[in-house]
Amino acid sequence: MCTPSDRPEDVSATERLRDLSAQIVEVATDAIISKDRGGVITSWNLGAERLYGYTAQEAVGIPISFLIPKELKGEEHRLLERVLDGEHIDYYETQRACKDASKVSVSLTLFALRGEHGEIIGAASIAHDISRQVSAEEDLQRSEGRYRQILESAHAGIWQVNPEMLTAYVNPSLARMLGYTVEELLGRPLSDFLDQQQLDNAKESMRRQSSGDGERLEQTFRHKDGSEVQTLMSVNAVLDDAGEHVGNLAIVTDVTEQRMAEAHLRKAGAFLAGLSESMDEGLFVLGVDGRIATLNRAAERSLGYSAEELAGRTLCGALGCGRDEQRSCTASHCRLTEVSSSSSAVRIDDTAFVCKDGTRLAVDLSAAPLGDEHDGFSGRVVVFRDISERRRSEGQAQRELDEMSWIGRLRDAMDEDRLVVAAQPIVALATGEVSSQELLVRLRDRAGELVVPGKFLPAAERFGLIGALDCWVIGKAARMAARGQAVNVNLSAQSLGDPELADLIEARISQEQADAALITFEITETALMENLHLAGKFTARMATLGCSFALDDFGTGYGAFTYLKTLPIKHLKIDIEFVRDLLENEASQHLVAATVQLARSFGQMTVAEGVEDARTLERLRELEVDYAQGYYLGRPEIVEVD
Repeated sequence: MCTPSDRPEDVSATERLRDLSAQIVEVATDAIISKDRGGVITSWNLGAERLYGYTAQEAVGIPISFLIPKELKGEEHRLLERVLDGEHIDYYETQRACKDASKVSVSLTLFALRGEHGEIIGAASIAHDISRQVSAEEDLQRSEGRYRQILESAHAGIWQVNPEMLTAYVNPSLARMLGYTVEELLGRPLSDFLDQQQLDNAKESMRRQSSGDGERLEQTFRHKDGSEVQTLMSVNAVLDDAGEHVGNLAIVTDVTEQRMAEAHLRKAGAFLAGLSESMDEGLFVLGVDGRIATLNRAAERSLGYSAEELAGRTLCGALGCGRDEQRSCTASHCRLTEVSSSSSAVRIDDTAFVCKDGTRLAVDLSAAPLGDEHDGFSGRVVVFRDISERRRSEGQAQRELDEMSWIGRLRDAMDEDRLVVAAQPIVALATGEVSSQELLVRLRDRAGELVVPGKFLPAAERFGLIGALDCWVIGKAARMAARGQAVNVNLSAQSLGDPELADLIEARISQEQADAALITFEITETALMENLHLAGKFTARMATLGCSFALDDFGTGYGAFTYLKTLPIKHLKIDIEFVRDLLENEASQHLVAATVQLARSFGQMTVAEGVEDARTLERLRELEVDYAQGYYLGRPEIVEVD
């Protein structure tokens, strides 16, 4: 007769449970190893293979000691003895050797294995890989060590107090600042170093910071010798992981000397105030840190700033290269930084300040230290003078000198036949054909290089040679017209005022046997205003001869309508100012359209100057402009006339 435990179904359930347990052990991610009482491995799961690198075939039947690093020799034997004595060991952290000769940090759980009758027949261990955890802890320890080293060596004082305002930590710099050792300060209340008002301020500050917000404030502490230490503090609340306020941490800077210097500077400033306010020159007083402490009214007027707006700023940061966010100030090359930092007198004959409105003010300046080497320097005084007018005068003188130098060179070029003609095409927009060419004078230097008109034309206009240049171009224009080429010629105000100009033109046209109808003279509103009476007689005579006239730069003046009514104008040349931004500026489009309508009402044609691209050209066609010229249609090219 079978007992209940011997029943087949009970035996089967036990076996199934044993098989299930074996499967769980086999696939567990932790390394699970069993050993007999002698330490010889009897089982080795897949987790052990992954952790140590050995297969079960390599490990089973071998003493467990092969996993023990040399420096831990004997550890496994001691652990096995404890387990065989019936002890259960949890969270034992150690290291084990891997097949690839590396070491892995593990947390071990060890327990006894028992036989059918409860006797201990071996031991089992579960090893969990804690390499990452150990590495993180080591990193944290190193980080904490570096952090403490930084605190201990910091130049600024570090002071931490708990909620009861007792000192929890100070660094050596803070201890030296107050004349104590670190040990003497630990555990002492803030009240030992503050008078009642300062203590109340500190309490109120800590209350405001309890939510975690930081604060900057000034505090005056008592030194061990009884003197006062003035400080600037940056204080923050210290919160635990739960967000609870557990104290405050302050970074403390000793500003005692700075405040004494500032007090001295204020006295000096009061002395200088009366003197400086009566000066025409601008004056700054800088503190020991090189920052502006005060300035006089002349400086305020010149720069557009008030004293309050500039106080506390450096010369470079407020008025020099440091004001430009797109540039970085290089102190070694910044003259204003030199003024602020030099302990000796400095003079700069030509520099510039950037005013509040962004304009640049040309100045020369002198700077000298306040105080002396014996008593110490308490700042600097800087006096500057506006040299804008002097610069303008010098610039004008230089321009006049340059222009005068061009007079001789221009005369030589005319005598040596080094003037040349450049022609720029004027294109009819309806057909795309060149209808005329605007003639422009150019000059070759003795090396054969072309000189741009901006170099010599201002001198010619200023010193009376522009008329001679106009006559030279008129002669070339008559010769080209005699060949059947339509040309446009610019006439200056000086030429329009010459009563003999009409005779000259008529003679040249007759001499060259040119068709006068092929010649168009371009005149500006400015030139007409200067010589309106003579211009009227001149244009009437030239129109009778057959020549045409174009009003240049149309749209830039206010008297153009009068000229349209009284003078024989055939073309209106729309100024480049309204063509350049035609695609983006709606106002320019309206002006061009209005000019076209105006010209048609007077029976005139329109010409757009300065066409630079295809889109602008197409828009001019849409606006029904008649002609156009510009770099897109053709640049001025040198032409051979003779």
